[in-house]
Amino acid sequence: MKQINHKKRLKGFLKKKKMKSTLERFEILDALLNLGCIHGKEKDCIKHFNADDILKAAHEISSPVSISTIYRFIPILVDAEIIREIGKLSGKTIYELILNEPHHDHLLCSKCGKIIEFFSPELERIQNKVCRTKFFLPSTHSLCIKGLCKDCRQS
Repeated sequence: MKQINHKKRLKGFLKKKKMKSTLERFEILDALLNLGCIHGKEKDCIKHFNADDILKAAHEISSPVSISTIYRFIPILVDAEIIREIGKLSGKTIYELILNEPHHDHLLCSKCGKIIEFFSPELERIQNKVCRTKFFLPSTHSLCIKGLCKDCRQS
């Protein structure tokens, strides 16, 4: 599977939308790519992250970006299909970097924050059937089920 070129995607999206390609925007993207393991640091990967994680990663690459800049840039990253929203936990929105990987959904533990990815062909069939019966053409979807993981239920 061909790897997504996130920098090229962002540059093209910004040009199409007549938005500026600023150094800060590409520093934030570099921080995201470091978080998402694109550069091969597998042991330090964070698959799911929030704005604070992006800020920490940006500061690790010596970028002076602020949290407000990150919050303003996140909707652009979502619109450019570079990241997607997974759900909310403790008042923070959780995201993941869009990679060339099979579609999956998420279970989110509201106590410990653990995120479990899963795929269910049966759920996919049901969602497709609902769309057909409602004459709805989906472009994308995301399912996040909140609750307690096995470990938190036992403690």
